[in-house]
Amino acid sequence: MQTSEDAINALAARGFRAICLAGSPSRPESVLFTLGWDEPYMDEVIVRDEGDATACRHRLEDGIDLSDRKHVVWWKDGSVLEVVDEVLNHLPHPAMPNAPRIVMPTPGDLWIPPSARIKVRS
Repeated sequence: MQTSEDAINALAARGFRAICLAGSPSRPESVLFTLGWDEPYMDEVIVRDEGDATACRHRLEDGIDLSDRKHVVWWKDGSVLEVVDEVLNHLPHPAMPNAPRIVMPTPGDLWIPPSARIKVRS
């Protein structure tokens, strides 16, 4: 991968689905890429800018909740190229013995866009 566009195309080629979080589909301000596994895990890549992206893997508890950050087992911040390279080339498949499984405290800098936060009604 040489460019951010290459990185985004690589995510799509691996089966990640894109969701526009802010802006419009023709001019997104941030995009969430998700990939669910058969195991109870989901990988996410949030792209805010070419130099600002966050990826994480979290264990799914009680279904899919894109705002849930209590079950993060791995995360990475950096440029689009750095983050996508880490997810696609270094993060092991969830079924592999060396895959991260232990829930870690959610880092304070794991930014969740307001449009991705789901309000829970009591």
